[in-house]
Amino acid sequence: FGERVSGEGVLSFSRLDWNRSGDGPIDGGVHQFMLRDQRQLDISGLREDWTVNLSERSLIRTGFELKSETASYDYSLLRQTYAIRNGDSVTDTQQLNYTLRPEGDYLAAYSALRFQPWTPLIIEPGIRFERYAATGDSRWSPRLNVSLVFGVTTLRAAWGIYEQAQGLQELSLQDQE
Repeated sequence: FGERVSGEGVLSFSRLDWNRSGDGPIDGGVHQFMLRDQRQLDISGLREDWTVNLSERSLIRTGFELKSETASYDYSLLRQTYAIRNGDSVTDTQQLNYTLRPEGDYLAAYSALRFQPWTPLIIEPGIRFERYAATGDSRWSPRLNVSLVFGVTTLRAAWGIYEQAQGLQELSLQDQE
């Protein structure tokens, strides 16, 4: 293929940490709380993209992305509410404790055909597939990009279905999700 095929790849490793804690009165002392929320997300990924020139006026862009994700949650919330019931002072206590280790893989692949039917117009229809192992979601997403050149001005339009699954680091433990 020689100069007709070009590509590039990226191998990546990421770690994100969240740490927060606190305690004290809230709502003017009507409530007390103690919170410890420690989270970590590790991601290993590989991405490859290729371009194949078919002619002067057409090319194919294709590629894939693989990710392996592992998250950890150590979450503890103690909330106390003071109230008067039937003339007695009572303390309602709510306690949440979670230690979670969710993990999952992500796979995405795409392909698009870019062609130029005449010099000022470029049309690029494409398709993308994504699979999230942690949530069991998989989907096909159509895409369409168009650009039209008027002298020094370029008019661009895009349409597609773009969805994003909830990340492993985005669980709302405080809402008992």
